[in-house]
Amino acid sequence: MVPALALLVHLGPAGLTAPPTAGYCGGPTIPSECASLPFINRIALAGPPDAPIPYDGVLLLEYIGSDADLAVDLIDATVTRDDIPVPGAFEPADLPRSDVQWPDAPKLLVWRPQTPFAPGATHHFSARLSILDEAWQCAIYQTSGYDHDFTTTSESAAPLTPPVPTGVETLHQNPVVDLEHLACCPGERPYARGDRCGGYYYDFDPAKCTSVSAHGRLAVELTGPAAAHVVYTSDPPPSLSSGGSAHRVGVLGFSYDRSEPFCVTVTAHDLARGSSLTGPEQCFGDALADQLGGPFPIAPPDTFTCELRQCEPADNTWDLDKCAPDTGCGCTTTQPSPASLLLLIALGRRRARR
Repeated sequence: MVPALALLVHLGPAGLTAPPTAGYCGGPTIPSECASLPFINRIALAGPPDAPIPYDGVLLLEYIGSDADLAVDLIDATVTRDDIPVPGAFEPADLPRSDVQWPDAPKLLVWRPQTPFAPGATHHFSARLSILDEAWQCAIYQTSGYDHDFTTTSESAAPLTPPVPTGVETLHQNPVVDLEHLACCPGERPYARGDRCGGYYYDFDPAKCTSVSAHGRLAVELTGPAAAHVVYTSDPPPSLSSGGSAHRVGVLGFSYDRSEPFCVTVTAHDLARGSSLTGPEQCFGDALADQLGGPFPIAPPDTFTCELRQCEPADNTWDLDKCAPDTGCGCTTTQPSPASLLLLIALGRRRARR
């Protein structure tokens, strides 16, 4: 196992006082009407923008749209040197596909010249995007085209080597915010509010209510070598978010978010030569295994001096006549729930430390 460079522990805020980010709940960024239509929204050269491209390599382009076999018909691309066209054509990128892709995750295309580029020269890439009349609604990011100069190296591309990245582990304690895992000062109670996604957020005073449970999550940032002509993928794929990608071009950098220990391998792909090399397996989270998953009880912040209690959920709030422990507020004492017992243990430990 390759050791992590650093271990950080993060405890998030006590609770939510506003609706969480909705993500794709209101519908995907790419409309469902586009699913059966070829479309492309934007295209650009992939990788570091000013990194020279090996003269014996290929152009790598990221785009948002249909699969490559459909999208290429909508791209009118040319490459020129001193206004003289450089013959070449698009081809799909031979890469493993992630099992989970966001609707607007970038895809990769390869533009291969018929003969190697001129060494140490400046070239110009130009793309004009077409869109079918019946697919106009797909053009969320539509632009008239894309133009970019690029330079080529004077040397051949460096030989491909197995990537050996380094990782930084971070343990996140994510408080559980709901009616069963919040505790409040006497007379206070949280409210569950509906949001536009069909779910709930929780409305409470964070100075008088706090979460007493948390899920343990392992975040890993993996970084490694940089090579302008190399595409990196990982197994398992990284955690994706809106705009995220299952591949990285030119620079190795992946983010993972897991609730248990995991192992990962990274593969470097040279799409100009059709070769790939996989680095050694690296494992993360073994030393943190007993802190991942949950939920686990957490002690309230030291700013809370009141006798925190929990009450039974009723509709979208608490029933203040069914609380534990009894705080003398007029509540009817009932048998503590398992979550309440955990809270009492946590409070007892906190008092013992004082």
